[in-house]
Amino acid sequence: MTPFEAAVAWVPGCGAGEAVPRLQPLTGGLSNRAFRVTSAAGDFVLRLGPPLPEAQRLGVDRDAEIAAQRAAAAGGIAPQLVLADPVAGILVMEYVAGEAPPPGWSGDAGWRTGFAALLAALRRLPVPPQVPPVSLPSRLLELHARLRALDP
Repeated sequence: MTPFEAAVAWVPGCGAGEAVPRLQPLTGGLSNRAFRVTSAAGDFVLRLGPPLPEAQRLGVDRDAEIAAQRAAAAGGIAPQLVLADPVAGILVMEYVAGEAPPPGWSGDAGWRTGFAALLAALRRLPVPPQVPPVSLPSRLLELHARLRALDP
């Protein structure tokens, strides 16, 4: 079994002896690959990120990411997380149909209103203790230092 097949097996309805799921690659993301997985159990998103050591080198805090996803799902503004393996970089969540904002969406009053409502709902959520506060200047300096270390 390949590592990809092993990851797909984590999706509900995709275990041994189950029907072969339908896989559809999803676009977006720089360091993760995502797939819509349709199985007998439903529609899910399988997100494959880099293994933990590489994620940490990129500055990714998987525990904070998982806690934030669960909090957003509990607040009704993100899909439910079905399974997470922070070491392997695997996330499985419910698939939610929708559309991505079109180019120039910020000039559309309807999209802006919807986005503002989403941000307001996000701001009302309690911040999980695993999610540290973010200082934009500190984060930019950290990312700059990482980039310089990769290519002085």
